[in-house]
Amino acid sequence: PDLAEEKSWSFEVGIDKRWPAFLLHRFTVFHRRGADLIDYVLTPGSDITNVDNVMPDADYFYAQNISRLNTTGLEYMINLSHQWKKSKFEWNSGISFVKISGAGDTPSKYIANNSNVLWQNTIAFRHKRSSIVFQHLYKLRDKESAESIGANLSGSYHLVNFRLSHQPFGFIPLSIIVQVDNLLDERYSDILGAQMPGRWVK
Repeated sequence: PDLAEEKSWSFEVGIDKRWPAFLLHRFTVFHRRGADLIDYVLTPGSDITNVDNVMPDADYFYAQNISRLNTTGLEYMINLSHQWKKSKFEWNSGISFVKISGAGDTPSKYIANNSNVLWQNTIAFRHKRSSIVFQHLYKLRDKESAESIGANLSGSYHLVNFRLSHQPFGFIPLSIIVQVDNLLDERYSDILGAQMPGRWVK
């Protein structure tokens, strides 16, 4: 398609503070204003005139310019780290609040993937040559649906990943790793019509 170039400007301000000494706090505020942003928008095939291999009664994600899009957000992160002898414990947690305005009812991928609230946690314990890591993500967003393709985006979901690793020989850089993605076998999608994998062991 014939697209205009994107135009945007943004600013970000933040502060880092240790209180007490073993906790690191980070606060960030950000804002972005954009015009003619390029994104994939769910579009009827009858409105797509520059290609021949589309069906007029079907919907497609088609690149278009979004006239105006403003993004404002607040992010808070905290980090705890404690080490003793040959062991180390770490906890990282971050939560962000994001508001998008100016896009109207345009069902673009960017807007669909955006979360109103995003909470992420990582807990890691390491001892000598072994480590256990848990990752957690919670996303709260607006519900989306597309009847034409029978697809829906839920308003929220939780995702947990697990990783266990061990290096049996200290003199050889060889590790045995077991990783389980989507440990709770959550059914979710980040894009309309694209179901993400369930529990996955590798």
